[in-house]
Amino acid sequence: MKKRIVIAAALCLVLLLSLNTAALADLNLAGVRAVPNQKIALRTGPSTAYGEMDTMAQSTSVVALELEEGNGVTWVLIELEMYGSRVRAYTGLKRLSLTGPLPYANHDRLSRRLVSEGTVFTAPDLNATVRATLPAGTSVTFLGFEGEYCFIEYSRNGELNRGYVRQEDFWVDQYEFAEYFPENDGETFYAISNYSPLYAQPNDQSEILAWAPFDASATCLSSEQDYLPRGWYSLYYGGLHGYGYYMDFCDLRFPDPETAHAFAEGDW
Repeated sequence: MKKRIVIAAALCLVLLLSLNTAALADLNLAGVRAVPNQKIALRTGPSTAYGEMDTMAQSTSVVALELEEGNGVTWVLIELEMYGSRVRAYTGLKRLSLTGPLPYANHDRLSRRLVSEGTVFTAPDLNATVRATLPAGTSVTFLGFEGEYCFIEYSRNGELNRGYVRQEDFWVDQYEFAEYFPENDGETFYAISNYSPLYAQPNDQSEILAWAPFDASATCLSSEQDYLPRGWYSLYYGGLHGYGYYMDFCDLRFPDPETAHAFAEGDW
């Protein structure tokens, strides 16, 4: 909650993501041609827990990018053209004959949440097929950068999926990620504004469900922080579940709103 801690956490996040950019970008250079030895069954990720995509003919031209283990099987991330669009997908190694060595995946697995709607592509390319449009508040796993794109994993309709979202969209259009802080789970938080809004989503453009008067208590279900930095709390207040902004709710109690905001802004 303290401003210096929040800023430090944000800088660490930006540094961590920046350090990972080159490693993921290198995967493009490491791609090798692969020759299918049978029809290629495709999934959105490296195990049978991920969604099925399609089955392509043995004659399909394929570039293999990296290997990854899943449910006792070695999977290959491949790139191919499908119905006129660039697509990345996973298939079992047994279905391919590789023309050279491939690295094993070395992904970050950082829990994040979208605070605005985001478009997921099947490859790091604006001309690639759109895999999904994810609503604000969707929990995702950040796997790393590739060029101008973020590689993410998410769950939809009971299935895991992977895809690519533009970095530019995140930073410019406020499709930010939020970092999860489990130490706040279950704590009592207090409204620190005269009227603190409880939003339907972790986004100040979403519907306001209720206004909590100063010093009203709420139960924190989870807390997140985006890179700006700004914090959002998943709260249970007055029989409603919603999201409170870090400038409106705090795990400390204060004598008046002015003192509370001086603390939140670092003027304490």
